Amino acid sequence: MAGESGGGKSRLLAEFRVRAMAQGFPVLCGQAVRAGGQPYHAWHEVLRALMCLTELGDWEASVFKPLVPDIEEVLRRPVADAEPLATEAADQRLLLAVEDIFNRLPQTTVVLLEDLQWADCSTLALLKRLARQASGMRLLLLVSYRDDERPKLPEELPGIPVLTLPRLSSAEIAQLSESMMGSPGREPRVLSLLERETEGNPFFLIEVIRSLAEECGRLDHIGHVPLPATAFVGGIRAIVERRLGMVPPRAHGPLRMAAILGRDIHEELLNEAHPELDVAGWLVECADAAVLEVTGKRWRFAHDKLREGLLDSLPPEDARALHREAARAIESAHTDEAGWMAALAHHWGEAGDGAREARYSERAGEHAVSVNACCEAVPYFERALAFAETCPDGARWITHLEGRLAEAHYLMGDLERCRTYLERALDRLGCPMMRLLKGSKLGVVQQVLGTLLQSAAPWAFHLRPSERRQSRLEEGQLLRMLSDILFYAQDAPRLLWTVFRLLNVLTPAGPSLDLARGRIIMATVLGSLPPLRPLAEGWQARGLETVERLGASPDVAYALVHRTVCSIGYAQWKKAEEWGERAKQLSDAARDYRRSEESRIVLLLPCFYRGQFRRSIELSRELEDSARRRGSVQTQHWGPSARGAPLVRMGRASEALHELEQELPWFEAHAGASEKVVVQGALALALLRQHQEARALEIADRGLALLRGMTPVAYWIFGGVSCVCEVYLRLWEQRGGEKLPDEDSLVRSAHEACKALRRFARAFVLGKPFALLCNGQEAALSGHPRRALRQWRRCVGSARALAMPYEEGRAWFELARHGAEEEAARQESLLRATDLFTRLEALDDLAQVETAMAQGGVM
Repeated sequence: MAGESGGGKSRLLAEFRVRAMAQGFPVLCGQAVRAGGQPYHAWHEVLRALMCLTELGDWEASVFKPLVPDIEEVLRRPVADAEPLATEAADQRLLLAVEDIFNRLPQTTVVLLEDLQWADCSTLALLKRLARQASGMRLLLLVSYRDDERPKLPEELPGIPVLTLPRLSSAEIAQLSESMMGSPGREPRVLSLLERETEGNPFFLIEVIRSLAEECGRLDHIGHVPLPATAFVGGIRAIVERRLGMVPPRAHGPLRMAAILGRDIHEELLNEAHPELDVAGWLVECADAAVLEVTGKRWRFAHDKLREGLLDSLPPEDARALHREAARAIESAHTDEAGWMAALAHHWGEAGDGAREARYSERAGEHAVSVNACCEAVPYFERALAFAETCPDGARWITHLEGRLAEAHYLMGDLERCRTYLERALDRLGCPMMRLLKGSKLGVVQQVLGTLLQSAAPWAFHLRPSERRQSRLEEGQLLRMLSDILFYAQDAPRLLWTVFRLLNVLTPAGPSLDLARGRIIMATVLGSLPPLRPLAEGWQARGLETVERLGASPDVAYALVHRTVCSIGYAQWKKAEEWGERAKQLSDAARDYRRSEESRIVLLLPCFYRGQFRRSIELSRELEDSARRRGSVQTQHWGPSARGAPLVRMGRASEALHELEQELPWFEAHAGASEKVVVQGALALALLRQHQEARALEIADRGLALLRGMTPVAYWIFGGVSCVCEVYLRLWEQRGGEKLPDEDSLVRSAHEACKALRRFARAFVLGKPFALLCNGQEAALSGHPRRALRQWRRCVGSARALAMPYEEGRAWFELARHGAEEEAARQESLLRATDLFTRLEALDDLAQVETAMAQGGVM
């Protein structure tokens, strides 16, 4: 519901509320505030009331607890804290909990939210979520906002119909005037005055009629006495002064304080600021003057225009003094209550006390982070940082605030801003020669030597002063976030420097979750180097042990996902399935949807590598459904990207092509290099299977360009690498094989792709069978048949040892085509390939084998 201030939005919602309640519908109300509000501010009273409409489960109550601090009193039972999650996951958990509760309400419920021109992004996120689902619920959402203050709000809330309340027309002014005054309200001179003075604004129109009635003595006398040329001069200020004139002078001071505090009346704060005041009597006096009113169980200003007019009439020095008094009243009445930190930051800022504003801004930011509203936390931390930078001795505080800003941006997924603040904070903490050495070989060697020295003589690095330990813990937390960013960016040199630095900083400080995460990340990286795998497995085990001891279930799920990643790289399928399944169960129980989706991605990839294509596709759809339900942009793209290769292997290339063509623009615009290669490889192979050779080669070239500078750190890229390689080899064979010269661009690209494939296979044992298969094809096409046969025979043995039947079937097929001179041996190889491809449901490969059998084994 859109309209200007005074346009009738609040009155219309109030009338609707009364009628809905009269018909037995529950009505839940909330309101945004201009400044000093908490995250999800407009929803706080709604959520509190919602708990009374249905029975809340334990996990739902724990999710509500940060936003409803007195939840244990409301529910009359203890409520445990929710499992700590990263911001995106915690946000989604809250949104889905609220959605589930509204879904099971037995009757239609109405939610009214006012003044959304001041709404924060967390408030809008919950509204957007419910609005998308409202058509399938017993739920009616009615919200209002001032379209002259936030005209683009409908663009932030797509799909919500907008009802605009324009100013009243001449006919509507006449109708309202007559309804209030009777027949005099239709008098032309009365209507002329009303239209001229109010321009159709309902609030002003009612005030003009009220003013005229007071001058005439009665409403029905207005049309029978001379009318003034103007109703009043001065607009809203005159209205406020006239209303205040009806309030006893002793009530003016508390009324100004109430206006400073907000539209709602906070009686406990008025008692603190004016201990001599009879608050109950004062409320009645102000209500008699139509300055205050009761809405539900709350007292508030009859209209926000009255409050705003009262504030505008205050001299600046009086306003500052009142803000100071308001801050002191809050400090006295709500000592250390997190929900009031934003209001204290606002009032001390308006009072001109920058130091107190900064301190409370920092605490407001911390509260916002604690309720998973990092988008609200960032401006508070920035305000605190701006003040800290003016303090001569503020270096440590600046570093702390930069770290908090880095954390907030990290939790929001803004990795670029996060990295900026991380590097600034780490420089201030004195990371030695960070700018010069990080990412260079010299820098990595320096950090490795530090790790070796600590292992050899740990007593020499023992920390004594507690301040040094705290400083190291802060630096370690920053390094851990930076290592996560670099890991997903596949920036191996800088990642190695950062993680070794993390280990060197945190090991002397004793066990911690950040140290455990550092070991886990390092183990995941070193797992790609075969000689270091025993060391990597040891670090994985130590990291998991620490997390099990110090962390919550989401921390354990994080460690298990990484342990699964390492196990997949080693082709330890049983362990990967065991750890991945446990990570999924823990994530599902904690409603950690992001980690739950990560668990499914690490479960579906082993299924793909082991030829369980159908199960892999099923898990990808579970992942995508979860991501779509919670509105996660990134992970909902994981499903189709992970599904592409198994669909192609099953002979469903047209289905894969349709999905991947839709996904490609997003991945090329937003994803990292490793994710792009996965999509480009599967898409190129799907195009080739659909006989679109030119387009397949174009997409494969894009993937190969990314592979040139890529270090094999992440196993999940291997599916994309193998598809890229297969495209080049098949095109090489189709265009003449041995007959093509080595200088041909296609041949050069095929050799380069095979080289990249071998590089990844050396890092991850799971890649060995497919690399041997492609080595054989490369040798055969280059005119080296004996070498090709040796590679295919080795592929059969390797694939059997690693339980990878698809590669085994492909190798048997190539041996039948090129190797077996005896018909019986050829048929046996084809039968083995037929059996494997039948079990795998690899229809295209099966069709090729059947064609070869029909032609006597030669293709």
